[in-house]
Amino acid sequence: MDTAATFEIPPQAWYTHLLLENPWPFAGILAAIALVSLATGLMRGASIKRWGVPTVISTTLAIAVYALAQTVTTTAERLTQMTMLMVESAVAGTPEDIRPLLADNFDVYVGTYRSRWGPDGFLARIPAIPQLVRSNHVREVRAAVVDSRGTIAVSVFDQTTIPAISGQLTPNRWRCVWSRQPDGSWELAQLRWESWGLGQTPPTGLLTSFGTSGGG
Repeated sequence: MDTAATFEIPPQAWYTHLLLENPWPFAGILAAIALVSLATGLMRGASIKRWGVPTVISTTLAIAVYALAQTVTTTAERLTQMTMLMVESAVAGTPEDIRPLLADNFDVYVGTYRSRWGPDGFLARIPAIPQLVRSNHVREVRAAVVDSRGTIAVSVFDQTTIPAISGQLTPNRWRCVWSRQPDGSWELAQLRWESWGLGQTPPTGLLTSFGTSGGG
């Protein structure tokens, strides 16, 4: 878990992103090749053997790429979906949607400060968030497995928030640390508020104002 708290997510392999997570450009190119081959063959009056083969191959590959992307969900995609569910549910003030995501040892951190809220303390504060946040927009989510055994993963999300108290657009970054369970599912073990504003360390007063006890 200590490694996950500082782990820098590496750039994603291009082929994983292109084939499994965003197949539209590649599938679109293949489909375009098929259409060009078909149109060229018809315009030139070429035999079907000359233009039919590349057309069929390109069309088949385009369909295969799209089908593969629809049937395979990568770990990064799954973690991104769960991260977005957690954020959207928090902003909506619906703790019941977040509870299934949390590990029994879940806790919230601000910098290195630990809230010691636990799952129940965190969930108890969720209904108040809609009154504290005027708007929230997640700009980017990046996720990756941290350890060689595939049991710890992180997702980092950057967002812009307009707090109700200030009304000012405030960038902020959070880190989720996930632990893989024996059945292959992932549970959120840590939620870490890493920065706000122009990269400043978040104020621990956000936690202490709730009357919590904590420590490094």
